[in-house]
Amino acid sequence: MAKAAIALVNQQPLLLRGVSAFFDTREDFTIVANSMSIADAVTITAKYNPNVILFDLDGSGKAIKAISEIAQQGRTRIVIFTPVTNVEAAVRALEAGAAAYVSSWNAPDELMSAIECVLRGQTFISPAIASKVIASLRAASQKKSAMNSKRLTVREDQIISLLLKGKTNREIASQLGLSERTIKHYMGLLMQKLDARNRLELALAAKTFQPQHAPVFN
Repeated sequence: MAKAAIALVNQQPLLLRGVSAFFDTREDFTIVANSMSIADAVTITAKYNPNVILFDLDGSGKAIKAISEIAQQGRTRIVIFTPVTNVEAAVRALEAGAAAYVSSWNAPDELMSAIECVLRGQTFISPAIASKVIASLRAASQKKSAMNSKRLTVREDQIISLLLKGKTNREIASQLGLSERTIKHYMGLLMQKLDARNRLELALAAKTFQPQHAPVFN
């Protein structure tokens, strides 16, 4: 049976040494690279193309950036092995592309369970924080779905663009070649979609939306 290639990145020298020693005893793994710098993670992955890369988080955001870049490469599975058991940190890592989030405070068996899961194409989260992380990811997904449901049509984009320029309903109707009654109907739909009660609130809400389509006027 072929050995799984693993790369190790950890800023704590004693922990890196301990993890390296642990995997040296495993006949089913071969360590292809190790480093104490998160900045090396992307380079290591590109050079050695390991099945799994195991690394810690940092406070600067470099780890999250590295996760995203490695995930885009497509082959290497990312296991975050860290003493940080913060739910927000776990969510950020998983959203960036990590396949597992494991607390380094736990027994080696949990780390091996995580690696076995990711090698099967699954996701693993330390049980101690799993329920909170899953709830947070679900809430973020629902929020994203709700925002997507508010995407504007081409015509709505055009009307919003003119509204933000201070145009009246009559002026908008004239520029778009529509009736003023039709513009009023669109305004009502837009107020419902963007949870606005009047033109001012609609204009303020519209500023948070990037146009989905190029504004083409008749």
